[in-house]
Amino acid sequence: MAATWSVGQRILAQWYPEVFFYPAVIRLQEGDKYHVLFDDGDQALVTAKQIAPLDIKAGSRVFGRYKGGPAYFPGEVDEQDGARIHIKYDDGDEEWSTISMVRVERL
Repeated sequence: MAATWSVGQRILAQWYPEVFFYPAVIRLQEGDKYHVLFDDGDQALVTAKQIAPLDIKAGSRVFGRYKGGPAYFPGEVDEQDGARIHIKYDDGDEEWSTISMVRVERL
């Protein structure tokens, strides 16, 4: 069964042509496409196949922007407090961050 998406809903959306999905909000539906506003301010028109639930939680694999820098590093969320998440990075670093500072790879 296909998910139903609605205007104002927080989601993960693909930034094409990347394979990564980023936190966003659906701003407008135009036929079978959705205009999304990413948390970083970028916007895109995406299809339903380029949208996924915003289901980041403890146990989720993410790529986080360590200390808010420009590069993303792989890790796992091990705690969550609302939009705040604690990430243990694969290289041993860890930090509290926010869902807005991560991306997710969807296969």
